[in-house]
Order: sequence, then structure tokens, then C-alpha cells
Amino acid sequence: MLFQREFDFTVVGDEPAGLWCLRELARLFPWARLGWVSLGVGSDNVLVPQAASQVFNLNSSVPWHPEILLRRRPITWSTETLKEVFPSLPQSLFNGDLADPYLGRQMHHLADTALRKHPELVSCTAAIWKRIGRTPTLSPQSCLASTLLATEMCCWNPVVEIPSTVQRMVLASDVRLAAMENRRSINYLSFTDQTEFSTRHLLFNHTISTGLQWTESCARFCLNVDPSALARQRSYSIRLVVAPQGVPTTLQPLTVLIDTDEVPDNSEIWPIECFKQGDKTELILHVHDVYPSSAESVLHKIKNSLKRAFRILPFLTDRIESFSVPLDLESCGDQSMRLRAMSRIEDTSIELYSTTVLGCSTRWPTAFWLAPNIHCHLPYPVGPLIVARALLRELDRRLGKRRIRQAGQNEAQLAGVTKIQ
Repeated sequence: MLFQREFDFTVVGDEPAGLWCLRELARLFPWARLGWVSLGVGSDNVLVPQAASQVFNLNSSVPWHPEILLRRRPITWSTETLKEVFPSLPQSLFNGDLADPYLGRQMHHLADTALRKHPELVSCTAAIWKRIGRTPTLSPQSCLASTLLATEMCCWNPVVEIPSTVQRMVLASDVRLAAMENRRSINYLSFTDQTEFSTRHLLFNHTISTGLQWTESCARFCLNVDPSALARQRSYSIRLVVAPQGVPTTLQPLTVLIDTDEVPDNSEIWPIECFKQGDKTELILHVHDVYPSSAESVLHKIKNSLKRAFRILPFLTDRIESFSVPLDLESCGDQSMRLRAMSRIEDTSIELYSTTVLGCSTRWPTAFWLAPNIHCHLPYPVGPLIVARALLRELDRRLGKRRIRQAGQNEAQLAGVTKIQ
């Protein structure tokens, strides 16, 4: 079987960890032919802890601190403010290591002691975790330990770091995996839109829902996709393009409103993201709802989130220029409009997970899956990035001899050119 497109490494999907791998693969193996199959569902602004930006050498924005708006007062989620407001927080809780995916028993005990002394921390950590986490089933102790890893955050666009030498193939949303084959350690893939290629190393980088769809369409799919890993909820969002006068310059990229002074549930926490896009500002409002859901149910929660945004941004009402989804579908939209709107909402939704995984291996030795629920007790996408780095180290160990040999050939060619000159 011969395909026109042949690669040494191919990443399939748009999750941040796999795109980071493309950058690192180009650096480690400059001789390699790299491919990227994009599903068109990536994000331009990924929120990551500043510590992760340093550990993984990300080209990120200027760091900032999330802000929590309680009914009594605002709290800046920074180390200095937390030590001032909650003086009993031990210093050890702020010294978590993002390079270590396991929160040990001692860290859990320290977090439990801190929550007993300051029970209001449960509200604050739940507010931050609703946006930066990917599981709603985390214990309060683990939630505190994980959110304290994100007292300083930044925005990261993994797409701009992909080298120009990577060949990109973009699939439409309705395209499915048609066939897979592994022969003599070469992976062959073909899709329903006639896209096909072969690759020596295959790195799946998509969501669990995509994996379930491809399991149905491809009998020889090499991933063990567990549908029970999906939580019963998803995070849905709507994007607003706003004139600059509608948003104060002091609004942080992540601000979370809480409706109550008691311990809130998910329906009382309202995350708002704010990004500058040239001469415009983009606001992203996030809500949680069951999956699958209806357009009416999701839009009802989005309208409630918008009411909270109007409360803290009084000039927003007259400055909104566009919505990513129309909000008047109940009264002005027919069934086809509702289906299109719900499809658009689901395309931009974020999966949540009830179980986690620890590795990226598959049934084939040269295929791997950076599942988004890897170490999902950590702020996303730290867990997949940790496993991706371990995978690259293993690939470097396997292919190191070829890399050294290629470097020697390049040096010999350079020496020959110098001698001729």
C-alpha cells in the first residue's frame, strides 16, 4: 500500500499538548517529515499556569492573576492576596511541582487542614476550577492543591508555534475515519473525504467524543475509547464581540462571579474570559449543562450568565457588536435554526471527565493517544503536556542514534562546502 503523503510523525487533532509536540518534534528531529491533521476545533487562547509556561517553554502572554467576585468582596487569586486573606495557608501548598503529576498524601493532608480552618476556600477553589479544570468530581482537597498551582496564569496560542515545515491537512466537521492499518510498523490512515497518508509514528490528539465516532466508523481503530470516562455535563460557551468602551481595562482575562456566600454549586459560578482582538474585545461566557442538551436549556443558562456580566460591566449593554449564537431562538427560530445553533454550540463545547488515565499507549506500538483526561486532576492541559514530554523523551531515546547520524552527515556536508569555498 503506497500513499502520496508519507510522514515520520503525524499528529491527528487540535488539543494543545499534541500541537506542542509538533514544535518539539521539529526541534528534536529536524530530518523528520511532520504532518498535522486538523479537525478545526482548536482554540487560539489556552489558559495555562505560568509555572507550566516555564516548565514546557511555552511562548505565552504576560502573566496575570484570576479574579473572584464574591458577594462580599473581590479576591485576586494571587499568592500574596491568599496569604493575606487566609493566613493559615501553609507555604508548602504554594510549592506544588507542576512537573510531578501526583499530589501526594502530605499535600492532601495540608489541604484538608487548610479547608478546616478556612471553609470559604471551598467556594474560591470551586470558582477557579470550573474554568481551568476538566473534571467536576474532584475532591475539595485536591481542588485546592490544584488551583494553587494556577495563582499566576497566562494565555498561550499553540498554533503559532507550529513550524512552517509541518504539512497541515484540514478535515471538515462531518469527515470520519474510514480505515486504519498497521503493516511493518507503518501506520496507514484514510478518511471519508479521500484524505489518506502513511506515518511511522502516529499521535492522536483529539477528544473522547471524536474517538467514539471513529470507533463506530472504523472497525480497526487502535484506541480503547471508554465512553464512561465522559462526565454527564459539558462546558458550553458563547462569544461576544464588544467595542473597547464596553469593557474596563482592569478586567482580567479570567474573572469568576459567585452568586452566594455559601458553598456554591456549578449553577452559581459564572466564569467570564476577556481577550483583546485588535481594536475589539472578545468576551467568552461559560456555563455547565447536561450532555446531550437542548438549545433552549443551554441558551437559558447563557442568558443568566449574560445578566451577571451586565451587572459587573454596566456599559456592556450598548457596546455588544455580535454574538456567536443568536439568543432569540425560542421566539424567532424554527427547528432548523435551533439545530444549527446547537451544532455550533456543541462544536465549541468543552468535554468534562469522570475518570482519568495515566498514559498514552495504544494497541499499536507506534501509535499514541494524548487523551484530554490524562491526569485531569491537574489544570488543563498540564496533564497531557506531562505525558507528552515523557513520550518525546522515549522517542528521543529510541531514535537518538539516527538523530546523531543525521547531525554527522550535516556536519560532513558543511565541511565539504567550506573546503570547496
